[in-house]
Amino acid sequence: MTTTPPPGGPTVAGRAPLSAVLDEPARRRPVFHSETGLQHSFAPLLRELAPEVRSGPEVPRRHNGRVERLALLCLGSPGRTATEFKYPTRRWTGTAGCDFSF
Repeated sequence: MTTTPPPGGPTVAGRAPLSAVLDEPARRRPVFHSETGLQHSFAPLLRELAPEVRSGPEVPRRHNGRVERLALLCLGSPGRTATEFKYPTRRWTGTAGCDFSF
């Protein structure tokens, strides 16, 4: 499924509407247990929305004489987007509507 970006709206790599890439993971899985879990759900969703966008996790970048790792670099024909995930945590108890029956 390829989504046409809104004219003038924010996008990821100039191809996928930012709102779709941010809203859809929350709809599919409202609770993530780690930053890595969020990152690993973001990349496949981006491939669904814009298959032509290439992305790579943990991309090394030199900054101020040091090598730092960028969480996700997304490359599209009209642009590129550097993504750094921040995963705020807080104490939470409850259910998120997922029923894992084994």
